[in-house]
Amino acid sequence: MPGTAIAPYAQAAAVVDPNGNVVRSHGVVSVTRVEAGVYDIVVDAGIDLENAVPIAVGATGTVFGFALVQALDIVGQTFRVVTFAPHRPGAYTDLAFCAIVP
Repeated sequence: MPGTAIAPYAQAAAVVDPNGNVVRSHGVVSVTRVEAGVYDIVVDAGIDLENAVPIAVGATGTVFGFALVQALDIVGQTFRVVTFAPHRPGAYTDLAFCAIVP
C-alpha cells in the first residue's frame, strides 16, 4: 500500500519506483508502466491537467538518469513520463522518478 505524500502546493505528486509502483502519492489515481522507461500517470478528476504543467525528475538514489514529461501526450487525466540514462542513448530505461502537477 503506497504512502501518502505531503505536497501542500501541488495538485498531484508521486514518487514512483523503476517498476511503476507508487511509493507515496497525493492526487494520483494510478501509475502504469507501459514499457521499459515509459509510465502513464492518471491524476484525480478534479485536476485540470490540460492547463497544468506536469514536471518529472529522476529520484535520488537511482541510477543516474533523467525523467521527462511528454507534454504533447496529455490526454484527459493522464500524462506520460519517460525515463532514460545517458549511458544508453536512444533507449528508455526503467528508473525511479518523482512527478508533480503544480
